Amino acid sequence: LVVACSGAQAKGVVLDGARLVRCELGGAVLTHASLRRAQAAETSFARADLASANLDEAQIVKCDLSQARLEGASMLKTTIAECAAHGAAFAGATLREGCLARCDLRGAKLDGADLEGVALAQSDLRGATLPRKLRGCIFSGAKLSDRDEPERGLPAWDAELAQRPAITQTFDDADLTGAVLMGLSLRGALFRRANLELCTLRDCDLEGASFDEARLELTQFGGARLRGVDFSGLRLRLVNFDEADLTGAKFVGADLALTVFDGALLDECDLSRARLHGCHVDG
Repeated sequence: LVVACSGAQAKGVVLDGARLVRCELGGAVLTHASLRRAQAAETSFARADLASANLDEAQIVKCDLSQARLEGASMLKTTIAECAAHGAAFAGATLREGCLARCDLRGAKLDGADLEGVALAQSDLRGATLPRKLRGCIFSGAKLSDRDEPERGLPAWDAELAQRPAITQTFDDADLTGAVLMGLSLRGALFRRANLELCTLRDCDLEGASFDEARLELTQFGGARLRGVDFSGLRLRLVNFDEADLTGAKFVGADLALTVFDGALLDECDLSRARLHGCHVDG
């Protein structure tokens, strides 16, 4: 189905199972529309209003969702891949067990969305706002830091966003139980009071990050850069720090029972008053 309906009024339209290829729906009003199990490819939804639409199990690939409104939309098990979605609004949307992979989500508003179990692998999330509940999310290869310099030749929106002052990624009070954040640049990130149990942060750059009052049992920090991070007083039982760079880190009074430090760099670490029962250090 090839459609050219830019700016069209199509409230409540039913397109369940439709196949939309190279369609122009930019600025269209599709509130309360039903596109369950629809397939869209190379289609523009730029600035479209899809608030409260039903997109359950839809497949949206290589589409333009920039500055689209998706507040309150239902997107259970929906796949959104290789899409431009900078500035899109997802507040109140349900994306459980879905996919937002390899997407440009810079400046997107994801706070208030249900992202449990969503794959955000290799997506650009610089400047995006995230919800507190991120249980089971996969962030492997994603970009969460907006510290990168703007690229030459970017469109006006991208250049303006990239030139904004660098901000610290904040996960304060977030529920990241079982989430996967591998190989990410998270320097100075704030994880205060966050639940990181069973979370994977392997190979991440976490220098200067704050974990005050965070829950860290069974967290995976293998290969991570944690120079100067203060873990003092925290419960770190069964945490894995293998091959991590912990130069100058502080563990004053921390509970490190059964924690693994195999191959870790521990130069200038402060382990005073730490509980080390069953702690494993090799190499």
